[in-house]
Parts: sequence; structure tokens; C-alpha cells
Amino acid sequence: MNAVRSIFDDKPQGIDDIKVYHKLSDDERRKVKDQISLLDGNLVNELAGISNELKDIEITLDRIRSTEVRMDRDTDAVNEIFDRISKVSGDLAKAKARRSDLLSKNSELKRQITEVEKTITNWTKKAELLNQYKKQIDYCDRLRDTIKAFVKKFQAQRVKELEDSILKMWRRIARKKDIVKSVKVEVEKNFEILLYDRNDKLIDKTKISAGEKEIYAICLLSALVHVSGRQIPILIDTPYGRLDSKHRRNLAKSYFPNAGEQVFLLSQDEEVVGEFYKEIHPFVAKELTINYDQNTETSSITEGYLFANYKA
Repeated sequence: MNAVRSIFDDKPQGIDDIKVYHKLSDDERRKVKDQISLLDGNLVNELAGISNELKDIEITLDRIRSTEVRMDRDTDAVNEIFDRISKVSGDLAKAKARRSDLLSKNSELKRQITEVEKTITNWTKKAELLNQYKKQIDYCDRLRDTIKAFVKKFQAQRVKELEDSILKMWRRIARKKDIVKSVKVEVEKNFEILLYDRNDKLIDKTKISAGEKEIYAICLLSALVHVSGRQIPILIDTPYGRLDSKHRRNLAKSYFPNAGEQVFLLSQDEEVVGEFYKEIHPFVAKELTINYDQNTETSSITEGYLFANYKA
């Protein structure tokens, strides 16, 4: 602007040798200068505004640069934050899925717990019932043990009674009374009955005579009836069998009348006769005879005993 002014000034300041080439009048020159002054003022204001705008722009640029610097500096931190946000978001999604799964499992577990509680209740009731049964079983076991002890004691008493009864009957009806000194019943050996002689030696029952075997059988039968305490019918076939006269007499006097409340003697012809018949006759309630018919091969029964008056 100073250069423009210098063109139109009469005496340019600082430029003495500048030549003026216009042919303007003073009035025209004045108008041009005024116009230039006006333009100069507007331009100055415009430049001032532009300058202010430039300053604002520079401030903004500085701020932008500062922000960029800060952004460049914080980019890693920001990225790390975003990474963490992404990871947390993923973890949150997993946690939600896990929570949903756990809720589902929790519901299933509650259902199972309910079933287990029902089962426990049922088993508790069964256990209480079993406990009652156990008490009953324990009671039965104690009762059984008591009965066993009683049976054992009672058995020992009965065994002793049986031994004594056999020996007593043997001495009443056997001809050789001293052959048997004692009788032993072996409970642990299926109640085997052992006979011992006067020397406490075991008697071999297979070696005694047929009559003695029959006497032993009658003694055993009599002892069993006595120990049992029951009155049962007694049936004796061929009562005298292989016995000698002394054994027959002893049976007639000491055994048959007291053998039981109801005794059946099935004798052969001419077996129970004479004095043997007389001994038992007072105790006989009824006499019958069985007759066999060879023609019809049948038997018939008649009252009376054909050999009642027969004398041996």
C-alpha cells in the first residue's frame, strides 16, 4: 500500500528519484487517493478479520494437533479398553449362557431332590417297619433261645426218665435182670440207646438172644409211652413169640395189665393159654377170634377166645 501511495504523492517519502508518469489533475489525483484510502481502510479491516480468523484457525489447529498428540499417545490405552470391553462383553455373554444352563440344572436338581426326598421318606417308612420286624425277630430269637434252653433242659430230664424207665422195666420183666446194669441214651447220636453190663462194658445188642431182644423192645416201648405222658393204644403181635416161660409169666403179671389203657394182643393159637391166660383174663375187656376160610380166602371175626379153657 505504501508503494501505491508513493505513486500518487507529490513527494514520496524516502524515494526522491521516483518519477511520476500520470497526467492526473490535482482533483483527480485527490479522488484516487481518497479511493485508495478507502480501499486501504476496508482492506485493513478485512485483513484484520482474516488475521483474526487465521489466529482462530491456528488455535484450532493447535488444539487439533494437541488432540492428535494425545490421541496418538492414548491409542494403545483406548485399544486396550476396547479389547477389555470386548472381552468383558464376551465373558458376560458366556456368563449369561452359563447362568441359563445353571438355572436349568438347578431346576433338574430340585426335581431330583424332590424324588430323592420321596424315596428317603419311603425308605424311612420301610426302615421303621423293618425295625419293628427286627424287634419282633429279636424277640423271636430270644424266645427261640429260651425254648432251646428249655428243650435242652427238658430233653435232659426226659432222657434221664427214658433211661431209668427202660432199666426199671427190664428189671421187672427180664429173666436175667443183672445182664443190664445201666442204660445210656446218646442225644448227639440220634438218640441211640446203649446198654452196659455189670462191668460197665457196652453190650452188643446184636449178640443177645432173640427173647432178650423182644424183651428189650417191649421195655423200650413201655418207657416211651411212660415218658411221653400220653395214653396211646398199644398193639402187640405174637406177644410171647420166642420168649421162654419165665419171660411169658413176667409179661403176663407185670407188663400187659399196666401197658396202657387200651392194649391189643394178637396172639397165635395156643400162645396165650393156661396160666398165662389166667394172669391177664381179669384185665381183658373183649375177646375176639379171627377165622380164615380157605375156600373163600376170606377172614371172619367171632366173639370169644377159642383157647380160653386150654391148659398148657
